[in-house]
Amino acid sequence: MMNISSIAEDNIRNDLQHTCILIYKMQILSMYHLLWTSYWQSGLGQLIKQTPEQQQQQN
Repeated sequence: MMNISSIAEDNIRNDLQHTCILIYKMQILSMYHLLWTSYWQSGLGQLIKQTPEQQQQQN
């Protein structure tokens, strides 16, 4: 038979577990966003940004 304190501890443990999972998912989504942004910029030829000196040399 479970008492009130063990039920409360289980609820806290579950809340912490869900919070950790959400933080993990947010970090993964942030990483995917960074990777896809880099991939997109690479496809557009914008991955390496030119310095003002390099831009003047091209003109």
